[in-house]
Amino acid sequence: MKASPVTHYRCNEPGQARQAWPTLMATTGSWAFWPGQEGAVWDIISPQWDEPTALERERAMGFMDGATAAPGVTELQRRSMLGNAMDITTMTWLFTTCQAFAPAPPTQGITPPPCTAVPPPLLPPSATAIEGGVTLLSAFT
Repeated sequence: MKASPVTHYRCNEPGQARQAWPTLMATTGSWAFWPGQEGAVWDIISPQWDEPTALERERAMGFMDGATAAPGVTELQRRSMLGNAMDITTMTWLFTTCQAFAPAPPTQGITPPPCTAVPPPLLPPSATAIEGGVTLLSAFT
């Protein structure tokens, strides 16, 4: 593993455990994952340099193991999906920060739109129209 370039925050040092991967890309063959580069992974089974697997990417991004696995989805498609995604930690931080600095919603002067009842012929058998325009769907019928 090479040290992080001086233009970046230096978190990876030669001889030390990897602290961070470079940005995971949606396309294969990214320079960051070429053999010997900071994102390359030494596969002890093959033995050769490789890009992180879909499972390794899921774990690095905070997703559950197999979060992108589905019937008919290939390993390369999973890697591509993860390369187009944002990790859970970043999304949590982003949404929490936005929520913390967002102005409080106004409480006066805004009238919610009126609810309108769905005409009875359009209701499924488990629905009931009640006074006030609210439609209830029963999960028990």
